[in-house]
Amino acid sequence: MAFTLGAPTVTRDLLIAFAKTILAHPDAYSAPQPPDGTTPLCYGEQSWNPENRTPIVPGMVLVPDSEGSPTAFVVDKAWFDETFPPDMPHVSNAAEDEEDGYDEEDSQHHGRTENIIPESRMRAAETVAADPRAQLTDLRRELPARIEVVAGMYEHAVQSADALLADFETARQLRIRLEEQPLSADQRIEWMERLTKARSAAEASVAALQQVEGVILQL
Repeated sequence: MAFTLGAPTVTRDLLIAFAKTILAHPDAYSAPQPPDGTTPLCYGEQSWNPENRTPIVPGMVLVPDSEGSPTAFVVDKAWFDETFPPDMPHVSNAAEDEEDGYDEEDSQHHGRTENIIPESRMRAAETVAADPRAQLTDLRRELPARIEVVAGMYEHAVQSADALLADFETARQLRIRLEEQPLSADQRIEWMERLTKARSAAEASVAALQQVEGVILQL
């Protein structure tokens, strides 16, 4: 939303670099190191005394600049608030409104005075007002970045699945070597049901990606 609304500090390169960094860091074992070799510090603590600064630990990520290159600062709330202003216009989620049982009469009945507009109505108004050519131009500019984000998520999912398989195989071999009793039937059924749901979701997402490939040929 910050990029779409033209926030001056948000560029496409910054968003792509930040997404890639986040996807690569869930299992980080070492603290981030700036490319210039200096000691990193939290973005909002630049004026703090060194002894009062937050320790830099594994899992933290470096702030990307407008060109996507890492800086010597660590992402924190101060960076988020400056880069993605918290007072940015917010569009309410229509699904949340429906879950809450919201409608105009109910709002008035309970004394709710907020000017809440369901997302479906906002989108309808935006669709009427949007210039189709400008919308197409924006989408063509943004879609490559979305592909990169999805590709990174799939890469991480594949690595997680491979690691899960390796851990289960190790557990199987250890059970046989130690002559331990197998898991109970209920436990095995529960785990398999959860994996079946995950595999079904993965298969559905693959089908969606195949449709995207077909649409790309028509774009």
